[in-house]
Amino acid sequence: MAYFEQDNPYHPRTAVTEALKTLGIQFIDPGIKKGADDMAIKRILRDFADELNPSDACVVLIANDKDFADEV
Repeated sequence: MAYFEQDNPYHPRTAVTEALKTLGIQFIDPGIKKGADDMAIKRILRDFADELNPSDACVVLIANDKDFADEV
């Protein structure tokens, strides 16, 4: 089974995103605008921090750059 759409090799097929949902994983499509993925991750991190007491949670973000230093 191919995991990505034929016309967009960066977007997973609907079957893949549905399988992720059954595992409790939320797939978020940030769109195609340059930097949209970084902005979506930053927004999610800020929302997460606003909802929880920092001493009650741990966030592990694996990235190859320092774009998220302020949020983490």
